[in-house]
Amino acid sequence: MHDTYLAPDISVRKTDVLIIGAGPTGLTLANTLGASGIKTIVIDKKPGPVEDPRAVSVDDAALRVMQSLRLCDEVLADGVPGTGMRFRGASGQILARVASSVSELGYPKRTNVHQPIVEATLLEGLTRFDSVDVLFGHELRSIAAGECGAGFETPAIADVVGPDGAPMQIHARIVAACDGGRSFTRKLLGIQMDGRTFEQRWLVLDTIDPQNTEQESDVYCDPARPRVRIPGPRNHVRWEFMIRASEDSNYFLESGYRALLNQYRGSDDVSLASKRVYTFHARMARHWSVGNIYLLGDAAHLNPPFGGQGMINGIRDAANFGWKCVAILKKNFAPALLSTYETERRCSMQDSIDFSLKMGNLMMPSGRLSGWLNAMALAIAFKIPSMRDHIVQQKHRPKPRLGDGFVTSTSARHPAGSVGRMLPQPVVVDSSGTENRLDSALGTGFALIGDDPLALWRFFEGNGSRLKRLAPELIALSHQRAPNESGTSVRVLKDVDGTVLSMLKALPGSVLLVRPDRYIAASFSMEADASEVDAFFDTVQSYLPTCNSSNMWSKNETAVI
Repeated sequence: MHDTYLAPDISVRKTDVLIIGAGPTGLTLANTLGASGIKTIVIDKKPGPVEDPRAVSVDDAALRVMQSLRLCDEVLADGVPGTGMRFRGASGQILARVASSVSELGYPKRTNVHQPIVEATLLEGLTRFDSVDVLFGHELRSIAAGECGAGFETPAIADVVGPDGAPMQIHARIVAACDGGRSFTRKLLGIQMDGRTFEQRWLVLDTIDPQNTEQESDVYCDPARPRVRIPGPRNHVRWEFMIRASEDSNYFLESGYRALLNQYRGSDDVSLASKRVYTFHARMARHWSVGNIYLLGDAAHLNPPFGGQGMINGIRDAANFGWKCVAILKKNFAPALLSTYETERRCSMQDSIDFSLKMGNLMMPSGRLSGWLNAMALAIAFKIPSMRDHIVQQKHRPKPRLGDGFVTSTSARHPAGSVGRMLPQPVVVDSSGTENRLDSALGTGFALIGDDPLALWRFFEGNGSRLKRLAPELIALSHQRAPNESGTSVRVLKDVDGTVLSMLKALPGSVLLVRPDRYIAASFSMEADASEVDAFFDTVQSYLPTCNSSNMWSKNETAVI
């Protein structure tokens, strides 16, 4: 237990949530908490936002999180949306071209970004919330975990030093360690990382190239020199070159990088923004929490860079963790709900790591034979329509999925394997003719979605003693614009392209229970008895609030999840 004695000159601050690290993961979480008025302190040892570019892309799921924070337009304004990718052979010939069309989640599957701009957008977003303080230049020195039982009676205690050397102690009900792959918090907690660190070294060059007109990324599967070129916003172009085992990293950092740019870019009209050499990791923390301290983002898992999943997974962590913090601190859900953060996210993270390793095998052929085999495999795949579409439409990328947690444990009635996956987000039209994306109509909490307004209302009323504890928005989707059902609280929306309706039609008479983070928690039959609803609530009973629905999410809730 942390010593409670304090020297007279040590200031103490108390907060609901302490976030350690002001990168994309920590700032995404801070925006979620700030929108709900949760008292939050963000600390970072750096003197201010970093300008060093790292991640260069986001996916459709990450943009959907930005939408929930009301920052998506800003991110897209400084991004290159819908960027595709070309796989090229040793001589530069195109082996395969991957498109980046708008996905069922409502956004392009890939958008190239400049990470410092994304972080600046998230940081600016926090100015909307008086409940969030960001303290740059404040370094964590030690931390003691508190209890994560009912009410978090014992806080975590963090010893921090400010930019002037003055000590500070922060007491927090919940701590989110978002302090990166070299997480000092993880080290203090003694949590081991399992997995592999690879010997291959890569030279990363971030350049400013005013002459660049290409919007597609290029992956050169060249055994002699595997390399990647990724265009970004504001003339930024990322180059990555594999360094051979016999080559000296320092040579490339000092002067050799220019020879590579001249050889493969073919122009001197390129300025260098940053350069570094890295090795990559495929590692995951043995466990993601101690008491009421939780690891998020790279602090919890290190993803090889080849699938472009690093920053994306940190944003997904923040979305999963964030709604649960809101549920506990504002809606009286049980603190045990946070235990589902790791159990739900770990399986999806393993999928992401496995995918990135497979991409690395394609991008880094070990010799001319493996390079030739890769080229032949892609050529054959593109001659088979079903395989070509699978690659072009990026169906090979793993979709986020939930492990055990706040989700039904049965699978007999799941339409098209939807439970545990993200709800598609079509464009919808309400009764007044207003057109918007579906999430904008779902409110900020739970939602119950069906295709028959009266049947949905009867189902909700018939199971009210349980469903009302979640206070879900009731949404009926239709092929036609229609008025809301009178005498009920059901809103009728036209599903413009029928995306979600097709899921519901696959299992007639079904309704979907959707969580605040837009994952489908359960599907129920409106015609069956209450056993399905009972089974779901038996699964999640230990996480639910004991209060009445007046403390639940409401239609006028200002929180953004």
